[in-house]
Amino acid sequence: MGELASLGLVVVALALAECAWWVRHGAVVLRVPLYFWGGALTTLSSSLGNERGAFALLNPLPPFGRAYVLEPWPCSLGVDGVVSARTFAFGREQRPLDRTQSFRWDEVETLGRDDATLLLNGAPFASCSSRHHAEAALRALQALKDAKPKDRERTLDEVIAAHVDPDELLERTARHRSLGSAPLIAGFGLFLALFGAIPFEVSQRGLEQWPRLVLLLFAWVALTALSTWMAHRGLYGPRGDTLGATRGERWGQLVLMFLAPYTALRANDRLGRNLLAGLHPIAAALALAKPDRGHHAVLCALRDLQTPRPMALDAAGAAIEADFRARLLHAARKRAEGRGVDVAALARTPELRAGQVAWCPRCLVRYRQAGGACADCGVALSSTT
Repeated sequence: MGELASLGLVVVALALAECAWWVRHGAVVLRVPLYFWGGALTTLSSSLGNERGAFALLNPLPPFGRAYVLEPWPCSLGVDGVVSARTFAFGREQRPLDRTQSFRWDEVETLGRDDATLLLNGAPFASCSSRHHAEAALRALQALKDAKPKDRERTLDEVIAAHVDPDELLERTARHRSLGSAPLIAGFGLFLALFGAIPFEVSQRGLEQWPRLVLLLFAWVALTALSTWMAHRGLYGPRGDTLGATRGERWGQLVLMFLAPYTALRANDRLGRNLLAGLHPIAAALALAKPDRGHHAVLCALRDLQTPRPMALDAAGAAIEADFRARLLHAARKRAEGRGVDVAALARTPELRAGQVAWCPRCLVRYRQAGGACADCGVALSSTT
């Protein structure tokens, strides 16, 4: 294999590496094809990661589409306190591993953030997928801490309602669809130049015209960088102070594109990755739900909130988690009913085949024996007897 062919393979490998996102367990990835709203929620595969997280693979070819990471708060908020435990999980996805801590609100003196880690009283409390998600969780915690005891229940219901709001999700993604058009098109042009025009020219004439090829490459990089910079300002604010973004992040992305041009191919993905920070995956499931389709993900989420997988918690932590989950379930059910989801299906007995007498109320796997717990979920089985 010649040197040019080897160089080409390296570029392809680097470009493919940009299509793999490392995401913390407990988060989900929302993929939306190009400009059409439809999309699909994707949970993480344990085979592509370890106990902390896993790789989520994106579309490697134009027109790329858009992708977002959604993550529930890494803790459960209650009227009486907060516990660093989150029982929610789609399907069989793993839950993040964190040391469980619980505090009453009168024990919380300070709240802060160290990158993607939430700090409570100056010590690590819970971890998030990114500083953007940590910032969103911190704002929710701060709102509960600052609320007067008599107003805390109302404040909790308000922040939970915002956490599962599909309309907010649609509004943010619509802005990204609009502002991200330019970097998406520029990235498409860069892809054609990097993997089309330049390889063709090199195969025909070698590197005798290399200055022109370099100029062509960096012209597309500059166009992509400029459009990404402007889109970032529009999405995260001129000062970059929205959702934990910073001006340093904006400039860092621009510099990286010139140092490693292949990273510019996924510039629009980086714009959107953390744009939905603060929104629960249920918000995406609700946004995707249509009268004739898309109810499965919503019902799956509601069943998990109704009957989650067991988690070892002390009495105080269990009470806080149960209160938070009940409020989250109520808010999500209300949203689901408003979007035409058949919420009554949660109470129906699933269709059983001959010999099947029990089922898991969380994952709906059927069993031939009554009693015991689901082999996958650990949840006590329901039965017809």
